[in-house]
Amino acid sequence: MPLDPKAASKALDGLLREVQKLDKKAEARANLFSARAGNTRFARNEVTTSGETDESDVTLFVQVGRRHAAATSNQLEPEALRALAARTLALARIAPEDPEAMPVLGAVKPLPGAAPYDAAAEKLDAAARAEHARICIDAAKQQGLVIAGFAEHVTATEAVASTAGLSVQQRVSSAELSMTARTADGSGSGWSAATARGPSGIDAKKLAAVACEKAALSKAPKRLEAGRYTVLLEPAAAANLMRWLYEALDARNADEGRSFFSKKGGGNRLGEKVLNERVTLTSNPTAPETAGATVDGEGLVLPPMTWVEGGVVKAFKTSRYWAKKSGGKPTGAYGGLALKAGADSFDAMLAGIERGVLITRFWYTNWVDPQTLTITGLTRDGTFLVEKGKVVSAVNNFRFNESVAKAFERCDAVSADAPAIWSPETRCPALRTHEFNLASVSEAV
Repeated sequence: MPLDPKAASKALDGLLREVQKLDKKAEARANLFSARAGNTRFARNEVTTSGETDESDVTLFVQVGRRHAAATSNQLEPEALRALAARTLALARIAPEDPEAMPVLGAVKPLPGAAPYDAAAEKLDAAARAEHARICIDAAKQQGLVIAGFAEHVTATEAVASTAGLSVQQRVSSAELSMTARTADGSGSGWSAATARGPSGIDAKKLAAVACEKAALSKAPKRLEAGRYTVLLEPAAAANLMRWLYEALDARNADEGRSFFSKKGGGNRLGEKVLNERVTLTSNPTAPETAGATVDGEGLVLPPMTWVEGGVVKAFKTSRYWAKKSGGKPTGAYGGLALKAGADSFDAMLAGIERGVLITRFWYTNWVDPQTLTITGLTRDGTFLVEKGKVVSAVNNFRFNESVAKAFERCDAVSADAPAIWSPETRCPALRTHEFNLASVSEAV
C-alpha cells in the first residue's frame, strides 16, 4: 500500500536531515510518489497480462551555491536515504555552475478545494479490471470484431519537502480504461477511452459500444483526397490541439522571439486577441471537475489560472528564473487544463457541415514550426466523410500539417460536453473548425 501522508512526510524529513548533516549550507528539496497501481491488458479478444505494483520513488534535489544535481531512489530505508543524500550532494559539488539556479522554496499553505482523490479507487483490484475486460471482449465478439485495451488504476500519496521549511502532502487517485476495436479484415478501427478519479467515472459498456461502432463503420474506407476541409474534432482530437496551445504559452519563448506569441519588434502578445472568442483556456486545481495539486513540485502555490479568455491571451507560463529576470510573477507547473465548453450539441455541430471530415483522434503529433504554432500528426481510429450534416462513409487516414492558432481562430462551434481526456484533471469539448490542412493521405489504419 502507498505510504500515508504522515509517513511520507517523515521519510522526506529524514532524507533532508541527512543532507544537512553532510553540509549545513546545502539546500535541498525532496519529492516522493508512493503508489499502489494495477493494470490489465487485453488483446485479440482475451486477457494477456495482469499485474499490481506497490512502489515508492523519492527524488532528491541538492543545490550548493549555483551548482546542483538530482538523483532518484525507490528505497526508503534509513541506510538507503543516507546513501541517496551522499550521492546527490557529491554530484551537486562537481556539477557546472548554473547561472539560472534559484533557491529552494519554503513553507506554503495549499489552497482549499476539491481533493484529487476518490476512496473508492482503493477497492479496485484484478477482479474489477477483469470485469471491464470481459465487457469489452464480449461486445467485440458479438459484432465479429477484435479488441485490445488497457485497464489501469492508481492510488498514491504525493509529497514535497525542503530544507527551507516546505512540507506538503496529498492523496491522489485515478482509474482509466482505453481500447481499440478492429474489423476482422483489419480495414476498420475504432477507439474509445475514459479517465476518472475513481470507478464511477468508467462505463466499460458505453466505451466498448463506441469503439466497436466506430470500427464497424470504418470498414473498407473510401478514398478521399488530401486538401483543406471543415473538420469536426471529437474531444480526444481537440485535446491534442489544446495541449500544443498550452505548450506554446511560454513567457520566455515569447519574450525571446521564438514563439507564435512573440510580438514583432520585441515583447510578447499578452492582452492581444489572437484566437476565436469561443476559446477560453484555464487551469483550476481547486474545482471539483479538474481537482489536482494546488502546490507544484517546486513548492509554488497553484491558484485558478486563466491562460486565454475569449481568444485574448491573459497569462503565460513563467518559470521562477524568468519571472525574476523579466519582472513578472512565476506561475508554477499546473497538471490540469480545461478548454471551456460551448453551447452547441455534437449533433448540431455535425448538422452544420456541408462537406467535411469527422476525426476521432490524432496520433504522433509533433512540432513543425513554433513561430506559427504549426504541428503535424496523423488521424487514427475513425475518420469519416460528412456531407450535408450526415456521416456518409469512412475514409482513409491523413497526415495533417496545421497551425493550432489558425485552427482555434477558425473555430465556429464548441460542444457543451467537455469530458475528461488523458487525466482526471484535464477536460476538453469537441470543436468544429475550417480550412484544416489534411496534407496527405496515410495508408495506416
